Amino acid sequence: MSAVAGSIFRAFHCVYVAIGYRVRFAERAESAPLDTGGIHALQNDEGEQLMADEPTAARQSFGDIAPELAEISDKVLFGQVWAGAGLSSRDRSLVTITSLISLYRENELPFHMKKALENGLTKDEIIAVITQLAFYSGWPTAMTALSIARQVFADADAAQQSDR
Repeated sequence: MSAVAGSIFRAFHCVYVAIGYRVRFAERAESAPLDTGGIHALQNDEGEQLMADEPTAARQSFGDIAPELAEISDKVLFGQVWAGAGLSSRDRSLVTITSLISLYRENELPFHMKKALENGLTKDEIIAVITQLAFYSGWPTAMTALSIARQVFADADAAQQSDR
């Protein structure tokens, strides 16, 4: 598949996925709305709070310009997808950072690497993922991920030192 055809395919796939989430989100809202306490608190069907009451990173980052996208990010991605029973949070973080590294998504990678550490991945495991991906997603993606990992690890170490 040529690079142009691949880009077109990925664009259509993104639209398809977004429409699918939009339809499922709308159907769920009509049939069994989540108790969100407005936009700030997200609970699952059992009433357990999944997200903090304060504005999330999505709402702080782009909620002013795209409030619907921020709300969908909170409810669908971080509410339903990340809270699903199929994978542990640790495994979801492993899959997420692997995907972000492979796709060269350096803007999202620092947040998710930090979250991966919080969810139980070790620094050695993250480095092993980066090393493995050097051969599958390419040397540039691995080198970029290493520089991001270095900073995330330094920040985590500094935070741990300040907590003592």
